[in-house]
Amino acid sequence: MKLVRFAFYVFVLLFVWQIISYFLKTSSFPLASEVILDIYGNFTYYCQEAFETFIIILKSLIPAVLFGYVLAFVLDYSKLTSQLLNPLINFTQILPKTALLPLFVSIPLLGYSNRTKFLIIFLICFYPVFIEVYNGLNLTGKKYLKLFKIHNASQRDIIVKLKIPSTIPFLISGLRISILYSILGAVTSEIIVGGSGLGFLIDDSSQRLNFIRTYGGLVIVAVFGYISLLIFTLLTRKINNKYTYES
Repeated sequence: MKLVRFAFYVFVLLFVWQIISYFLKTSSFPLASEVILDIYGNFTYYCQEAFETFIIILKSLIPAVLFGYVLAFVLDYSKLTSQLLNPLINFTQILPKTALLPLFVSIPLLGYSNRTKFLIIFLICFYPVFIEVYNGLNLTGKKYLKLFKIHNASQRDIIVKLKIPSTIPFLISGLRISILYSILGAVTSEIIVGGSGLGFLIDDSSQRLNFIRTYGGLVIVAVFGYISLLIFTLLTRKINNKYTYES
């Protein structure tokens, strides 16, 4: 049903785009039909660039999620560590990560390479997961925690049998945000750093005044983001229903 609704919205959007572009008659805003035909005619090229973006996101997202999840537990377990690291985390959280790109490319070990892309996406994806899971740990059902302590449960049992299951809905929520941000971070870093990916496709086509290809890249980014969220929602629906938060 969602796919049908999505297809309908896409059709309406393309129709409006086609009408507006037809009356504007400017090369910088091509007809929707021209863009769709370019995507169809160069589908392999678009897929290659989308795959490059997907790979850099995957390489950055997985470590960011693992690090954010583990760090949340470390700070929850150790109050001293929490007091030491929380000010630093709060300070760096408010920094716009994409604004760090010019700084990162000037660092010799990073430069205009995939390492810079990785670092930016990592930083963007880390915070949503860490914050959501850390909040989830602070909201762990007090009555269950008290029950575990009454029965002299070990710290390991409390973590494995209570805290990890209780943080799963928060992890899923953080992951959803991270996936959205990772696409934004990947495309932005590819525009600045270059090399490959959908961001590079958009920037390179724009510089060559190939606006049909530029808009084609934007269309692929939008479809890529929607499909990513749709797959994620389908994969996590049953998990989210099983592990519900209760205070």
